Amino acid sequence: MPTERIKQGKTPHTIAKNYRWGVLFMNLSEHLLYRDIQELNKIARFYECECNHNSKLELVQSIHYEILNESRFQLVTEGIDEVVLRFYTYLLFQPTPSFHIDDALAKGAYIATLFSQEESPRKWVTKLLMRGMLFPVTTQRQTLLEIPEDLQRYMRKRMIEYWATQAHTTNQTPLLLDAPVHDWHIIDEGDAMIHDVQIFLDYIQKQRTVVTTVEGVMYQREQQQLFKTLHVQEAVLKDRKWRFGYGRRFPAYPARFALIYDYCFAKGWIAEWDTGIGLTPKGEEVLSNDAWSTTTQADIIKSWLKLYKRPLPSIPFLLTLSREMSKHQWVHTHALFKVVEAWLTPFYFDDIHTLFEQRFLGMAVYLGLFQQAKSGTGETYIRLSDRVKRLNL
Repeated sequence: MPTERIKQGKTPHTIAKNYRWGVLFMNLSEHLLYRDIQELNKIARFYECECNHNSKLELVQSIHYEILNESRFQLVTEGIDEVVLRFYTYLLFQPTPSFHIDDALAKGAYIATLFSQEESPRKWVTKLLMRGMLFPVTTQRQTLLEIPEDLQRYMRKRMIEYWATQAHTTNQTPLLLDAPVHDWHIIDEGDAMIHDVQIFLDYIQKQRTVVTTVEGVMYQREQQQLFKTLHVQEAVLKDRKWRFGYGRRFPAYPARFALIYDYCFAKGWIAEWDTGIGLTPKGEEVLSNDAWSTTTQADIIKSWLKLYKRPLPSIPFLLTLSREMSKHQWVHTHALFKVVEAWLTPFYFDDIHTLFEQRFLGMAVYLGLFQQAKSGTGETYIRLSDRVKRLNL
């Protein structure tokens, strides 16, 4: 129990100086120590803690034990509305454990819309604060809401189990496998997308100017010629109806290449003229640089997350949850869909199956985030790529 910090007279303002990427790193016991005894008593009464309620140290120890005790997990979740649990799960599987209040309430508003709830997300936040599942942290600039680091690790594991059970994913198909059968077909794109960015830039450099239509789109024959040189070969679009929302050139090109094109354009490596596409001086410079690395891969992934977030607002949640589930084991994709489908909402002509399978999972495999294993009977599993575990996303 970190009582030494109390003796040293440290405050949350002091702790707040320990920022990395804008995130505070505090465990549950530290958060509890900085709550006043009245707040601790409210939390203790909820968990029916048997301790000296006049002793702050005993309160902290008892609450800490009750919240992180696996045999008492049901007490944590019982008596709380399912929508509040869904909101909490949505917060749990975000890339950061800390949220500005406005950001947390905006996420709550999304959940309220998704599940047709009229109750204010502010009330959900209050319920989570009263249960010690969320904590306010005041810095010199703002007040944040934070999920303690050790509580986040514990709750992520427990919530995955909870929602998997609710979705009945364990009845027929196993959710997790330690290893695929030896004759399964395994796809691992690795850093193929990075190399295809280079190939695309090199192709433009050799052509000097790639002639385009009046809409600024490469002619189909030109696309076919380029696509044959890429590591992953996509088909030229035959029907461009109703394609929008996933990037500037998504209406004109297949999804993977559209991301490559939009990424290069956003970086200022290519430019569009009335007559075609050409390489910029910045593009010439980057093409001559051999330092293509995991930094570039992380940058492309972040570009994908940004482009796809409007039609798929839950994409950071999907990625974080899928990464957490597939760190050490193969995850059945249909079972994974059953776990996350409640957090998905259709986007115009894309139903939730299309969003999950093509816009999220398909692109994540293209980007090398996950390995994919396919059995002879059509069963599909994914596992987090070892390479991606080192990326700062």
